[in-house]
Amino acid sequence: MNTEKLWDQYAQNNIGWIEEWIDIESHDFQDKVPSSWIQLVKNPCSTTVQNIWKIVDNTIPRFLDYLSYAIVEARIALTKVGYVLVYHLKEWLENYTDIPLHGFMAAGLPATEKDLKHFERNVGKLPISIRNLWLTHGFIQRRDESFLTSVVNNQQRLAQAPYPYLNREDNWQENHFLDCLAIANINGEIVPGLSKSISSNEWEDSLVIIMRYDKGFTKKSVDSIDDWLTDTAFLTWLNPGWEQ
Repeated sequence: MNTEKLWDQYAQNNIGWIEEWIDIESHDFQDKVPSSWIQLVKNPCSTTVQNIWKIVDNTIPRFLDYLSYAIVEARIALTKVGYVLVYHLKEWLENYTDIPLHGFMAAGLPATEKDLKHFERNVGKLPISIRNLWLTHGFIQRRDESFLTSVVNNQQRLAQAPYPYLNREDNWQENHFLDCLAIANINGEIVPGLSKSISSNEWEDSLVIIMRYDKGFTKKSVDSIDDWLTDTAFLTWLNPGWEQ
């Protein structure tokens, strides 16, 4: 497989925000990227993946399992939102054909505790799963090319900010209302989000589909951040060690 051609195609598809690939042997990062990123580029394997994602612990185990298994290569890019780590991944299967596809996942610099606490003071306490995710990467680009939102101001030029949709009515359950928090900047009417009861100040890792242009929401078929990261509408990773 000509991986260089795949990298060139990915960069061309994202030419609007990727400025250049970084030669890690000659570039002075001035401590602006985690050392674990550099180790992954030098030695892409499950160990170096898990070193980056170690704080997620058991909060998104399925997605971490996938990344650890599927890593092929990684590169660091300079972009309009700073340094970005791009993972080259294998074995994302297309549901209707079972054809193995190689894909890329861009991921931003980690958010800080200060970023998260500022956001939580204004919007409510976050579940540990997405907290740990943002402390690992401030945003990620999913396989369907949508972006996880970011609580880091600079990254919101690309990934947008999480946006609250309050007091939304369940489309399937009369007189059932929840607050919703968009966590992806998917263009269009349908947006995935976290949810919480209106009386609570704590968001739950219980996903909903928000109808951007009306007042409703619908419970999501995959109801956790872990499953949402691993599966997309038409692409699902099937762990070869799991029953299918």
